[in-house]
Amino acid sequence: MIILAFDTCFSACSVGLRLPGRGGAHSISRFETMEKGHSERIVPMIDEVLAEAQVTINDVDAFAVTTGPGSFTGVRTGIAVARALALATGKPVHGTSSLHVMAVGIRQTYLEGPIAIAISTRDGLVYFQIFNGAAASPQIEPRLVMPQTAFEAMGGITHTIGGTGADSVTAVAAQQGMSLQPIAARIDANAAHLAQIAHDLPVLTPPRPLYLREPDAKPQSGMLVQRTDSKTEVSV
Repeated sequence: MIILAFDTCFSACSVGLRLPGRGGAHSISRFETMEKGHSERIVPMIDEVLAEAQVTINDVDAFAVTTGPGSFTGVRTGIAVARALALATGKPVHGTSSLHVMAVGIRQTYLEGPIAIAISTRDGLVYFQIFNGAAASPQIEPRLVMPQTAFEAMGGITHTIGGTGADSVTAVAAQQGMSLQPIAARIDANAAHLAQIAHDLPVLTPPRPLYLREPDAKPQSGMLVQRTDSKTEVSV
């Protein structure tokens, strides 16, 4: 089974192609850190891994995408590509959270115990999710919470915790006399890891973005114009 996976949620853009083989499945991938430009880079990256594998998009059996959380533009980019490829090929799309894919990457180094992912936001909150087991299976749904709430969700159990919000949650834990196992703050979802678990993920029909917060950009108030063909006022 050939699986093409991609992620554009946070500060990286990545593509992973999982290929079957006599000695077991292997993958071809691309990964680039970037704050913006995901929409311009994702399709060329897909073309690059397909060309290296010498397969076409029609050879792919299924797609996989991270549905969020992440930046609004990044999440929308990945979902749009997934929908377009599914429509063009008729192949299914599997999906999971960006935090889950981060945890799968961590599990390859930290083989025991529960894992928590905390990604900080500009307003002092964290995107947070807990995972456990050899496959880093999600134990709770992704949520946007205060560091204190994230700590309370751990239930007094020591977790390996990673992400840009790990320090804030670890600080709360220290105040409560509990030690966590923080690891590197810079953890990105890597589509190569997503491709590894895609066959066990649900099929999304259709794939939808996971938004945990309101958009930063909103229509301006007081900016109304009157339509020429009616009395209806519309916002611009």
